[in-house]
Amino acid sequence: MPARAASSGGPPIVVDKFGGSVLRRPDDIAAAVEVVAGQQASGLRPVVVVSAFEGVTDAILASASVLLLERTYGPRLSALEPPASVVIGPEGGFTPDEVAAAERANLVLAGLGPRILRSETVAVAAAAVILSRTGDFA
Repeated sequence: MPARAASSGGPPIVVDKFGGSVLRRPDDIAAAVEVVAGQQASGLRPVVVVSAFEGVTDAILASASVLLLERTYGPRLSALEPPASVVIGPEGGFTPDEVAAAERANLVLAGLGPRILRSETVAVAAAAVILSRTGDFA
């Protein structure tokens, strides 16, 4: 079930997380899109958090603006302008090659602080930071 957040002055926000257990096949993407489209059609403002299929990291990096790393690396997410998209890594973190690919794609390397969180916790924490910075999460 998606999490709902009160918004300030706009339609209610709903946060959806689609992970690898939901997105196993390409057809699953269409189903996720239908869920989000249905939410938009009903007047909600979806914020979508997605885990990657294996082998699509480069495509995700090409469309992202921030790569969240374990512990603090560079600026904290809360210090940045709210990004349109954030890449969250797997349990155990990104490989050096993945970090290098993010740097080549000109992503901002940022963190949430000195702690290491589980992937699903990072997704919720990142959404909370971004929503707080946009004034949509009180």
